Amino acid sequence: MPPSHPHSHGPDPDAPPPSPEALGRRRRAVWLMLLLLVPVGLATVIGLLVLWPDGGPTRASQAAAQALPPGTTYPDGRVVSVQTEECGVEATALCATAVVEVLDGPGEGDYVQIGLDEVVVANGVAEGDVLVLSRDAGADGGALYNFSDFARDTPIVTLAVAFALVVGLVARWRGLASLVGLAFAFFVLLEFVLPGLLGDTLRRAWSRWSAPRRSCSSSSTWRTGSPRGRRRRWSARCSGWPWSRSWVPSPSPRPG
Repeated sequence: MPPSHPHSHGPDPDAPPPSPEALGRRRRAVWLMLLLLVPVGLATVIGLLVLWPDGGPTRASQAAAQALPPGTTYPDGRVVSVQTEECGVEATALCATAVVEVLDGPGEGDYVQIGLDEVVVANGVAEGDVLVLSRDAGADGGALYNFSDFARDTPIVTLAVAFALVVGLVARWRGLASLVGLAFAFFVLLEFVLPGLLGDTLRRAWSRWSAPRRSCSSSSTWRTGSPRGRRRRWSARCSGWPWSRSWVPSPSPRPG
């Protein structure tokens, strides 16, 4: 049987020490990386501090407030009973009427009846399911409840915990560090990028930066009747740019 060779992923203890040239190259690479990454990191932090949304109501939130009745809330509700019925133009679809127990909010403990369309019924609704309801407190005759969405908190949290455990078992600390970076990226996306785009902060910054560079005009003129033939003059000017130029080609030679 051939002798077995141990495998190791760490540094070789029998390897010779690095040469002074290799150490110098390594130091230069580290300094170059620092010179590139430190300014980028500082610029990112400064940009986040300067352009961070102020937390005021955005145009999207104002439009949503106008579209939805004032005082609308979204409590959870547990399905107590479901009664299906045919619906649609030719009674080919299947809708349902459900009795739901309100689990939180001002109407906690109340039993309300809501209608479920064919799309919701096709996705599956059974007794014991938890739904997200919409509650209109200003409706005539008392609070009005409707179906809003399926409650997905428990399955999403379960899948996220299972994914983190698998990444930690497979990639160890590097995998957990990547999850921390992914969580930070989602935090910046949800708390900075999307509110800035829906609001006015990033749009005003982009307008101030790009407006002087977008207003450009060009003209092209043909001149005829010259004894030296046809001549074309072209000019382009962009407001905000430090230059404007015009180009006049050399006249064409006289024919014959």
